[in-house]
Amino acid sequence: MRIISHKYVGAVIAAAVGITTFIAPISQAATPTPTPTVIPAVTGVSAMWDPKVGFLVSWTQLATTSGVSSYVVTANPSGATCTATAFANQCIYSNSTVPNPFKPQTPYTFTVVAKSATSSSAPSQPSASTAWLGQPDYPTTLVTQTISNTEIDVTWVPGIGTGGAPVYGYKVYAWPYYNTALQTMQQVTGTSAKFTGLTPSTWYEFSVAECNAYGCDSSDPADQYTTPLTATLTATHPPAIVGGGNASTTCFNAILNGGTASTSVTLTKAANPCPAIAILPASSYPVVMPSATNFPVPAPVNRFTNLSSLMLFMASAQSLTVWAKYGDLMPIAPYFNNYGVLNSQSVVTLASKTQTTCAISGMNIHLLAAGTCTLTSQTGGDTWYLPSALTTGSFTITK
Repeated sequence: MRIISHKYVGAVIAAAVGITTFIAPISQAATPTPTPTVIPAVTGVSAMWDPKVGFLVSWTQLATTSGVSSYVVTANPSGATCTATAFANQCIYSNSTVPNPFKPQTPYTFTVVAKSATSSSAPSQPSASTAWLGQPDYPTTLVTQTISNTEIDVTWVPGIGTGGAPVYGYKVYAWPYYNTALQTMQQVTGTSAKFTGLTPSTWYEFSVAECNAYGCDSSDPADQYTTPLTATLTATHPPAIVGGGNASTTCFNAILNGGTASTSVTLTKAANPCPAIAILPASSYPVVMPSATNFPVPAPVNRFTNLSSLMLFMASAQSLTVWAKYGDLMPIAPYFNNYGVLNSQSVVTLASKTQTTCAISGMNIHLLAAGTCTLTSQTGGDTWYLPSALTTGSFTITK
């Protein structure tokens, strides 16, 4: 017995009577719209001005699970932006963008926004205000005076511009003519200095630098003789200082050979009076703060500059036979990358975690035996930067 499907019979009947059937297509599930990742606001934003590289902005990096693809830093009031990758927690407005759009001694704050492929975080809280600062102006009107056979006194008028940071004092330099190897320096907070114990019958040069935490700017040198003069020194005709500031000016207040009489030079009164030297009143001098030797802003709380890194050469095996030619010492100091801002106050500390195979000797690795050498390094902090993170690196020592 043949069994005929009800569906088949229905279809035949429908066709016979002219009934049109509609077969609904199989519906497909709609692709859901991805929900944008909610990125939390960035925290810990801090900023500082480094005259070596520019404005440095840093922040607390978000967790890798947040979906961040980049960070965008915005300066206020200029609106200048700086973009960093998802793996960075710092952005540098380098000197290539200064002075445009930044202006000297103008306070700026910075905010950071974290971005993903589909969304952005709210702007962070602004950083503390920081400004482009620099070293002060140099002193002018440097005057020297011979007091005795072995003493010369120096006075000057300070430069008025402080660079935006407090002046902590002046550095006064003295050295025998053409002999800077014998240079001496005094640091003072006033506008005068005494140099005693000088060599008689010697021509000296002097220079004064005005200083703040960002550096010092020096005056042009001034020259002065100690007394008494000798016949030999008189015959050399050392440079004469003529009041008025240039060789074409002849004035009665000329200083020749420390003020002694000279028969080799004739002075003629100028047709016009010597140009007056503008002497600023002491009340307009910069205020000196002897304690202002450190930078006026602390190191950002989360900035780890001076990133000491054991370089890629450590990925290669090192041969005891090869390095035996150099006393088994492998120099390591040249291989550190310190972000280009390592200074003399920062010290790189190296240590070996595998004392049987390698040891540290100064800034060299002492190769002891075949095996794995594992080292740690860290760059210390200073008035600018916090210490770097501890870095570990390993390489293989072969026979």
